[in-house]
Amino acid sequence: SLARSSYLPQLSFNAGIGSNYYTVSGVTSESFARQMDHNFNKSLGFSLSIPLFDAFSSRNSVRRAKIQRLNARLQYENTERTLYKTIQQAYYQAQGATEKLNAAEISAEATRQAFEAMQQKYNFGKANATEYEQARSNYVRAASEAVQAKYESILRRRILAFYNK
Repeated sequence: SLARSSYLPQLSFNAGIGSNYYTVSGVTSESFARQMDHNFNKSLGFSLSIPLFDAFSSRNSVRRAKIQRLNARLQYENTERTLYKTIQQAYYQAQGATEKLNAAEISAEATRQAFEAMQQKYNFGKANATEYEQARSNYVRAASEAVQAKYESILRRRILAFYNK
């Protein structure tokens, strides 16, 4: 509607006030104050502009405004789709992180039990040091993955909670 306003006539108003002083060397002239009083002027004016033909600039500006409105709508829809995709991705990442946490906890428990069994075998002399160290290493790795999965799950749930607000 702002672009269409260029089709309407425009009425404008202006006002002015002024004075001047001049001097020519060698010629006697009035004093400064007297010249300011005598040369004081005022003006008022109205101007009416009716658009008859403006080389299609009004028509082109209206068309540009329609295109800009369409582009803004498309950009809004694109942003909306991107946000939906981001929220959906955050949901699936949170779900995956929770499942990864459950699997990591089960794995950590299983490797802990295997390590404890290996420790008993080692204490009774039925296993060598390499087997013992490998079982301990597996347990430490599984426990580390469980801790990492726990914090990743917390992070993903917090991100999802942010999008739910």
